Amino acid sequence: MVILDYDPAIRLDKAGRSIRYRLISVDERPAFIDFYSAFEPKGVYQGLPPLADHLEKWLDGLLAHWVNLGAFHQHRLVGHSALDCVGEGAVSEYLIFVSPDYQNQGIGTSLTQYAMALAQWAHGQKVWLIVQNSNLRAIKVYRRAGFHFTGPFADEREMVLLLSQLEDT
Repeated sequence: MVILDYDPAIRLDKAGRSIRYRLISVDERPAFIDFYSAFEPKGVYQGLPPLADHLEKWLDGLLAHWVNLGAFHQHRLVGHSALDCVGEGAVSEYLIFVSPDYQNQGIGTSLTQYAMALAQWAHGQKVWLIVQNSNLRAIKVYRRAGFHFTGPFADEREMVLLLSQLEDT
């Protein structure tokens, strides 16, 4: 899988802060540890992010097997999104976390846009996720990106985005 040519950019968030969006490498594990160690609340949505005793194992799996995008403010990781696979015909699971101090500033929207553009650039087929029905903020971001609900109404619901329905980026 070659994704080195994919280079997100710098955007101002709603507070006027310069946020750099880019791929995250395995070498940046300490930034992940800092981000998720400080992240609250833990374990609320599908048990994520995990509590401290499971955090490092979970992060190692993300860094080894997922494509990770980060939002950085002054060299500090403030948002993270990931796709479990990227490539020709891929069906990718998606996850995203934004530091509570940086939520409601457009960072989640930008991370989602970049992740979907990356999946489309790599000729993926679709992206799916599970969201708590009560997480209205996330649902709004996902709908704006083009996701739609599948399956019955429940506490947790699947949302899907067919990448062929996105405009070319």
